[in-house]
Amino acid sequence: MVVQTARFSIEEYHQIVASGALGSRCIELLDGELIEVSPEPPYHANRNNRLFKYFLTQFDGLADVRSAHPITLMNSEPQPDIALARLP
Repeated sequence: MVVQTARFSIEEYHQIVASGALGSRCIELLDGELIEVSPEPPYHANRNNRLFKYFLTQFDGLADVRSAHPITLMNSEPQPDIALARLP
């Protein structure tokens, strides 16, 4: 027996999230698959916040510093702790 996982598009993922079917679960779309991620412990949140503030000062005007916001890609929508995005 071959087990095959269902793959979702970005649009389908957004519909699932908007429907409320996932409740309060922390889910990300990675390579078309729904992946449940662990809740962030306080220590991790504190370190991310400090690093985010540091990056804001170091990359001001050079890059968009994002913290815990989704990034929409072709078939994924990860929510990285911190991302540096090139300015247009």
